[in-house]
This record gives sequence, C-alpha cells and structure tokens, in this order.
Amino acid sequence: MGRRLLEREVLVANPAAVGYPHPEAEDLRPLGRPAEAMQAAHASLRLLEELGPSPQLAWSLINLAHIAALALDPACARYAARARTLGDQFRDPAVVIRARGYAALTTVFCTDTGWDEFEAVWREAAATPGLEEHGGILGVLIGMFAVVRGDFGRAESYLAEAAAFHHDRDHRDLAMVRPLVAGLQALTGLSRCDWTPAALAAEQILTRPGLTPQHRIAPLLTIALIRARRGEEPVWPLLDEALDCARGCLLRLPVCAARAEAAWLAGDDESARHSAAEALTVSGTAYAWLGGSLRRWALLAGGRSGTDVIAATPYELEINGDWCAATQEWVLRGCPYDAAVAQLGGDTDAVEAALGTFRQLGARSAARRAQQRLDHLRGRDPDRRRKDTSADPHGLTKRQRDVLELLASGHSDAEIATALYISIKTANTHVCAIMAKLGVHNRTQAAAYAYHQPR
Repeated sequence: MGRRLLEREVLVANPAAVGYPHPEAEDLRPLGRPAEAMQAAHASLRLLEELGPSPQLAWSLINLAHIAALALDPACARYAARARTLGDQFRDPAVVIRARGYAALTTVFCTDTGWDEFEAVWREAAATPGLEEHGGILGVLIGMFAVVRGDFGRAESYLAEAAAFHHDRDHRDLAMVRPLVAGLQALTGLSRCDWTPAALAAEQILTRPGLTPQHRIAPLLTIALIRARRGEEPVWPLLDEALDCARGCLLRLPVCAARAEAAWLAGDDESARHSAAEALTVSGTAYAWLGGSLRRWALLAGGRSGTDVIAATPYELEINGDWCAATQEWVLRGCPYDAAVAQLGGDTDAVEAALGTFRQLGARSAARRAQQRLDHLRGRDPDRRRKDTSADPHGLTKRQRDVLELLASGHSDAEIATALYISIKTANTHVCAIMAKLGVHNRTQAAAYAYHQPR
C-alpha cells in the first residue's frame, strides 16, 4: 500500500491523509500540529467529497478519525462510520478494519468500556495477511489509551504484546513505532514505581536518531519525574523540552501535570498552581484521568481543583476528600507512589504511612513534602484531639472510634490495619488503648460496647 502508515499516523500530531490521487489534495496533507492537521484534513475531505465517493475519500475519513482519536474527540466514531461504509462499498479491508478499530476506541475513551471489542479488532488485523501494519497501529493505540486511562495492568499486557509484534517484523514502517511503544512502557514503569529500569529505557530511547518531537514526550516525562521525585537534577530542561514537543496536542495535559508535580515537589506551590491551571480548560469523561491528575496537584498546592470531576477515578476520590478510598484504588492499580500521595490528604497515621512509602521508594522530595504535612498535622493535633475526645463519653479519639467500629464488625488487627492504611502494630496499639479507656478486658467486650452505642 506504500503509505508509510505507522511513522506518519501513530501518536504523531500530524497523521497524514493517505492515498490522494488528486494534485490539489496533495498540498493539503496535515502539517506539524494537531490543530493544523485537523484543518488540513478537513480541507482535503471537502475537496474529495466534491469528487464523489472514492477509496481516497474513505482514507481521508480514516485520517480524520485518527486525529479525532488522538484528541479524545467523540467525532471519531462518526468519521469511522462513514469510512466503513465506503470501505465496504469499495471492498477495502484495510479501511474497514481501521474504521472498526476507531469506532471501538471511541467507546473506550468516552465510557471506559469496549476494551474487549477493540482488542478483538486489533488482533484480527495483526493476524490477517496484508493488514499487519494496521494491526501495529491499533496495538499502539490500545496500549496508549490504557496508559491514559490509568489501567496499568492492561497497559503492561498490551504494550508487551505490541513490542513483541514489532520485534518479530523487519519492516521500515515499524521503525518509528518501536520507540513509541518503549516510551509508553517507560511511562507505565514510572506509574508502577519500577523507576530504575524505566529511566534506563527512557534514556536509551532519547539517544535514537530521527525521533519526532511527539516520540520524545514519554521518555522525557519519565526521566524528569523520576529525578524530581528523587530530588535529582536536571529536571526542568527536560520538562521544558517536553512542553515544547507537546504544544497543541493532547499530551500537553500530562506534561502540564508533570510540571505541576515537579514544582510541588520542589516546594514551589505557586508554580505548581500555575502549571495545573491547564485543568480549568478541560472537562468531560474522556478527560477524567488527564484532567484529574492536574486537579490533584492544584489541590495539593493550595489552589482550586475544579468542580467538574465527573468520572469515578482515584483523582476524584482524592479531590473529594475520600483519601482512604483513593489510596485503596491506587494500591489495586499497583501504584504505590500515587497511593502515598493520596494518603497525604489523611490524618497523622496516613501521612506517616505515606512518608514511609516515599522513603522506601527513594522519593526524597516527596518525603520532604510528607514530613512538612506531618509537622503541620502534629502542630494541630492537640486542639483537635481535645475536641474529638470531649465529644466521646470515654475519651475515644476519632481514629479510635474508627478502629472500634471495625473491631465490632469482627475484623482482626491485620484487617483493621489494611482498612485504615496503618501498620498492624499501630492497629493493635489503638485496640489496647480502646479497651483501657472502656474498662473492658477483651475484644468481645469492646465489640459489645460498640454494638449498644447509638448510631
């Protein structure tokens, strides 16, 4: 087919409209940025529509669907539907498979459902002779969107399969896809706290010649954030380059979030709020993860977090003050650093646990912020505890009442520790203190006391 599909279309902000036979359309191939790409693609589409149905019109619609997908634009499904109709008409299986893929992808980024359907289309394309290149495109897209949606277990699986697919094929059109897959794998390693191998992989990617600016974003962010969390330098030259590479495209949001985090880690809350202000320009379910990350750093830096967090993400839980549920969500996703960040919104025990996690990870800058938070809480604790204990006839603190409620439900010290994100030793200390204050001799008596209290 000779369209150099992968290097021109996958996550590069200027996926090319392909296969135009008309000279006037050739001059309207998408330019360097997504906004320019969309304008040029629409111009090409208008020219081709005037000439009537054709295979070239079908590919123009596929091009628009691709650009819309990278912008999380629901119009992707509309372009895909039109392209599929033409693909069926002209019996072009490549158009049909791509159209099916983009339709399924729209469901994924708009509703976080439809993964199985997209996966089936991707694997069908990869296994069909003559459609392997399109399978390569769809494989990168499904891995990328799994990362964007914070589904890192799924991302690891998809990206490993995509990497193996590209490794087994010696095709020049795959040359620009391999570093893209590797970059997404590095970002996944960053989220999973596999920082040393992620940093090494990212550094290797950046040494490759001929990378487009968009291919450099993921490795730049990976290295910059690992250094920022560890308190190492340089950080900002990498983030400045990433911002320049991402101007005008979807990836500006994770870049802004990374800059906000780095500023917060450095203790520069004003700069963190400024970087996170990008969150005020995005909304909707498709942007729940990207916008949620920005809102989190705005909140931690003392700014406005926004009010239109509408999807059930750990970020929403953090922003709404449910740090315990947010922590649990991050733990389930295999993201200990993010779980510790969520714990910073909790009480002294939670922040102590976060501090321990940061120290274990070697995240010195994050540990410093956690220590500042801990010092602040400890400075307020005497007054708060006096208010808490005065409201309880036996002088139980709020935390002790939480422990008592779990104890009364039959939970062991280990289960209480897991539920409240504290150590087993701390849970046992609370249980002993509760029994002493209640004047009871065992857990059963303490549970009986709790059972007879008004709810």
